[in-house]
Amino acid sequence: MGVLIDDLLSFSKLGRKEMTKTNVSMKSIVLSVWEDLSKMETNSGIEFTLDELPDAYAETSTIRQVWVNLISNA
Repeated sequence: MGVLIDDLLSFSKLGRKEMTKTNVSMKSIVLSVWEDLSKMETNSGIEFTLDELPDAYAETSTIRQVWVNLISNA
């Protein structure tokens, strides 16, 4: 529950700044998020598989936070 609250607080801070959208490699972001999360937590026994993902036109820090929330809460 604490992680969920922290993630919501982080997401609310992102909403206060101006968004600049660019083409974003979703696969690169997901791999980066997984690497960061796997360093912070004990992930023994977790098998992480990533297939191809299409690129997106999005605000990089916002979409990264979405992936952090999704992966950390999985």
